Amino acid sequence: MSVSSVATETPQTEEQQPSPSGEERFDWLDLWYPLAPVCDLDLHVPHGKTVLGLSIVDWYDRGAGEWRVFDDACPHRLASLFEVRIDDRGRLQCVYHGWCFDFAGTYKFIP
Repeated sequence: MSVSSVATETPQTEEQQPSPSGEERFDWLDLWYPLAPVCDLDLHVPHGKTVLGLSIVDWYDRGAGEWRVFDDACPHRLASLFEVRIDDRGRLQCVYHGWCFDFAGTYKFIP
């Protein structure tokens, strides 16, 4: 399951379909959760966290002026992003291979 800072409509699977009695099933992953008070976060470094058993990293996207949340796994080789760098353009840079990508996981620079 991919964590994203952009809300999207997810198609319902059989497990998510309302039960025959008409009750909807509660989906814990279809909600927003507070991670930390913004005043406690450093704008210059990413922050690794675990929420509902999912490893995530939050970071400040200077280009958009917003906080972003991403899976704690580089899309290239799934290396942890906990120690990721934020480059001079505000992109995430994997410390293992140097690949840079934006908040959506799109590669912006490959050394």
